Amino acid sequence: GARSDLKLVVIYLHSASARHSQSVCTNVLGNDFVKSMINENFILWGIDVARQQAQRLARMVHAREFPCFAVILPASVDDVRVIRAVSGDIQVDAIVAMLTECMDEMETHRAEIVARTEQQAEDRMLREQQDREYQEALELDRKRAEEQRLQEEQEREAKRLEEEKKLAEQQIIAQQEAARLALQEDRRRRSLEMPAPAGEATS
Repeated sequence: GARSDLKLVVIYLHSASARHSQSVCTNVLGNDFVKSMINENFILWGIDVARQQAQRLARMVHAREFPCFAVILPASVDDVRVIRAVSGDIQVDAIVAMLTECMDEMETHRAEIVARTEQQAEDRMLREQQDREYQEALELDRKRAEEQRLQEEQEREAKRLEEEKKLAEQQIIAQQEAARLALQEDRRRRSLEMPAPAGEATS
């Protein structure tokens, strides 16, 4: 669904030796409005530039001086986008303006993610529907082929039975004809064998 939990990360790179660090900590990070703004909409990550990990972060956000505030969007492990950064003598209004701009951009980004997610879901549904229709068409073809095969089988069987019936009829006719001829022959033979009637004998 919509990644409403997706938050931007505010990185605060602190340098104890930097000229404006103390005032930024007191006036900016200590400001109630800034604090509530960050707490509600961002993930805050503060780190001292004396630490090795901070050096890599400083290079990544192109920090030219300290203290430095940078807002990043961690799209993925390999894709970290720096959206805004301010450094040096940072004032409350500059931070509020930067955070507001980032929130607006985040809203656009979130809307894009929602739209992209919806599009992907729509595409997936369309693919599934096409797959389903294709499977249904295959099943229909299979059924048609099966019906045709059964029909052809039935026709062959009917033809075979018809031929058997004809053959049986022909055999019956042949047997009847043979019996008729045998009877005729028997009568003819008997008529030949019969003695001539009395009175017709020659004297």
